Amino acid sequence: MAASGVVLFGIALFFSFNALVSLLQFVSTADALQDLVFWLMGSLSRADWPKIGLIFAAFALILPWSLANAWRLTALRLGEDRAASFGIDVRRLRLTALLRASLLTSLAVAFVGTIGFIGLIAPHIAASW
Repeated sequence: MAASGVVLFGIALFFSFNALVSLLQFVSTADALQDLVFWLMGSLSRADWPKIGLIFAAFALILPWSLANAWRLTALRLGEDRAASFGIDVRRLRLTALLRASLLTSLAVAFVGTIGFIGLIAPHIAASW
């Protein structure tokens, strides 16, 4: 798929999910609407220890898997051809790395909502490591 197709698909998904959220806001009760608005704005006020424990458990399961693949990801930074010459299944490595990152991100967003400035600053924090 061309880059413009991916962008258009992303825009279509954005508007589709935005319409779904608007529908949920329209049909929800007052209490559910308050919870939905807090989640959409992103709030740590509703985070409690059981939720933190679940996120920590997921992190504890995914971290060793990520550390075991650290050298493969480092080799992938050298380029796909070079990583493949080391015997790395590049397609599988990309897929598993994407799944790990998506799982951790989706867990965090599911519990505290979207916090926009984190998305802006996270790449800079990650690049400094």
